[in-house]
Amino acid sequence: MVVSANHAKQADFGFLQDTLPTESCPEFNGYNTRLCIEQVHTIRPKTQVDYLPLDMTPSDPDTIMTSLQKAKVLSSQYGLNLIVFTGDLQLYRVAINIM
Repeated sequence: MVVSANHAKQADFGFLQDTLPTESCPEFNGYNTRLCIEQVHTIRPKTQVDYLPLDMTPSDPDTIMTSLQKAKVLSSQYGLNLIVFTGDLQLYRVAINIM
């Protein structure tokens, strides 16, 4: 983790050094893509995010439970180790109570 953080800091600093003195500044993503190509790194495909339809009351515990179970199934299908749950405080409290 420390190696990744140091690499990210160096990349950020390199971006600033390379782009601030020039008039045409590329976007950070474009800069990193060019840098990866120059360093012969493989470029990973874009991440895809899909939202599932929610046809029940969001704050209902059954809805949250169903959503969490579906997320678990999908994450295991795609070989993911982590599920990101995003919601407001009310939904977060319901999810915590379920867990």
